[in-house]
Formats: sequence, C-alpha cells, structure tokens
Amino acid sequence: MQKKNDFIINRPDEANVPEDVKEEFTQSYAVVKRLLPFLAKRGIPASPKNYRIFYDYLLYTNPSLNKTINELLDNNAKFYSQLSSSLYDHFYSNEALDQQAKAINKAAMDFMAISSSMEQSLESAISQTSRYKKVLNDTSKQMAQITSADQLQPFLEELMTETEQALTQNDSFSSRINEANQIIATLKEELKNQTALAKVDELTKLYNRRHLNIEAPRMISHSLETGLPLSAILFDLDHFKRINDTWGHNYGDKVLIICADTIKKSARGSDLPVRFGGEEFLLLCSGLDLLAAARVAERIRLVISNTDITIRGNSLPVTISSGVAQYIPGEEINDLIERADKALYRAKGEGRNRVRLAESPDGTDLASKT
Repeated sequence: MQKKNDFIINRPDEANVPEDVKEEFTQSYAVVKRLLPFLAKRGIPASPKNYRIFYDYLLYTNPSLNKTINELLDNNAKFYSQLSSSLYDHFYSNEALDQQAKAINKAAMDFMAISSSMEQSLESAISQTSRYKKVLNDTSKQMAQITSADQLQPFLEELMTETEQALTQNDSFSSRINEANQIIATLKEELKNQTALAKVDELTKLYNRRHLNIEAPRMISHSLETGLPLSAILFDLDHFKRINDTWGHNYGDKVLIICADTIKKSARGSDLPVRFGGEEFLLLCSGLDLLAAARVAERIRLVISNTDITIRGNSLPVTISSGVAQYIPGEEINDLIERADKALYRAKGEGRNRVRLAESPDGTDLASKT
C-alpha cells in the first residue's frame, strides 16, 4: 500500500511520443531514481547545486566533472555549501553568461518593438502634419475669395476640427516618446544588473574568476605599456574546514564574507579583488612591486587576525596566509598566480598566519608570524 508521504514520480503516457524523446525520458527517469539514494548514502545534502552536479555526474555528461567528483569522493570530501559552490562556479560558470545573453536578446527584441511602434507613430504624425499643412494652404486660398461672414463660418469650423486632430496626434506622439524613454531606461537598468551579476561572486561580492580571465590580460598589457609593476597576492583562510566542521557552513560563509570585505576595503580602484576558490582570494595590485604588495598582504593579515568574530558566545580565532609574486614580463597570468601559490604553500608549511614572497630582490621576507 502506498504510504501517504511517499515521493511519487508519475511517468507520462508514452503513446504517440517520439522514440528519441522516449529514450531521453527513460534515461533521465533512471538517473532521478538513483540520485537521492546516492546522495543519502554518502551524506551529501540534496541542495539545488548538489542535485544539479550529481545529476550530471550520474548521467555522465561531463567527463571532467566526473573525474573531479571521483577524486573528491575518494578523499571523503564533504559536499557542503562551500565545496558545492566552488564546483558549481567552475563547471557551470557559463550559465551566468547565458542569463546575460538572454537579457541582451530580450532588450534587443523589446527595442525593436519600440522602434517599430515609434516608426508607425512618427509616420502617422508626419501624415497628419502634411494633411494639416494642406488644409491651411487650401483654407487660405479659399478665404481670399470669401465676401461674407456666412461663407467664413464653414471654413473656420473645418480649420478648428483639423487643428484639434493635429494637437491630439501631437499629444499621442509625445506620449509614445515618453513611454519609449521609460522602457529604454528600464532595459538599461536590467542590462546593467545582468552585466554586474555575470562578473561578481554571489556570496562575497568580489569579482569571480570569469571576470579575472577578462581583466587580467588588460592589466598585464597596461603594466607592459607603462612599465609599472603588477603583483598578485593569493590568500587562503587557515583551518577553514575546521570552522565549517565545528560551527557549520552558515558561520563559515559569514567568515568568508568578513575576510572578503577586508580584502575589498584594502583594494584600490586600480586593483582587482577576486574570489579565486572556496576559501581562496586573489588580489591583483596594479602599480605595486613585490615589497609594496607584501605590505598590503601583511596589513590584511593583521586586520583579519585582530577581528573579533564571536559565534554563540565563543570567540573564533580566524587567520589567513598569503603568497605574493610580482609579474615578470613574458609570463602568463596563470604563471604569476602559480608562483604566488607556491609562496602561499610555504606560508602554510611554516605554520600559517603569515605572508611569504615568491621572490625578493634583497632576500627580505617582510612578514612573519605574530
């Protein structure tokens, strides 16, 4: 007997359904039946992002995704909000661009409709204006031949009628112009919002890696053209997994937001603050050499380590490690970040809560554990 709260998936009547559609439905239905038990068995939350990720994993639509998931499963990774968001951003990043493309397409279609409507209104207004001009000319000629007031009355009535129609048409056209201006203003705002969403990380409001890939080449070109230095600071929160495991991912997200806000406030207008990964952040510093960027990293480290974060009455110590590298002409952005990452790895290996340099002209390491 069917229990009251059982989850039921009703398959549609397959009569008259094309064979390729039947095959697609059968395959999807089989995956759906496996998905929730698969997640439950491994203790994976059935969040919307996890559902999407593991649906594609079981359907095997993306070999790269499956390889990454298999490695994570082998290492007993916990697919909580942070890891899920990182995976989702990496493998489905184009979806934000798709939304932007849809918004642009909608704006284009709406504008074409406005343009067509305005064109019709304009043609009508021009036609009415031409008609009114003809009426004035004809009336002027006819009035020149009038010899009595009785003959004048019909001409004046016709002229008043035509004048009212011209004024009404003009008011209608003005109204259409105002309406079009309002619609265009709304479209501009929608496109502005979509453009912003396509380049910003949803949680931290820092730029995402997609925007980094667009802006980094421009920053490198600027450095080469002007001769000004360019440096990268790669940050990683210390023991972030411990924070998530102990206090939960909601508090973990709050810690990420606090740290991201600190980095953003430290960035200048010419810098690029990016959420690089789960608990990793990147700050590209235009015009700063290695030592100047290291001082920025050290200030950020001190602010975060001295920030009082209290959870349920308990003070939560939060620290951050970072690696700093200066751009060398001829290398790619990935090479620069890789050198910063190696310096970050040293900072982690030497005890965390410190800044380490990828290279230094005088061998000086400005930051040390406090």
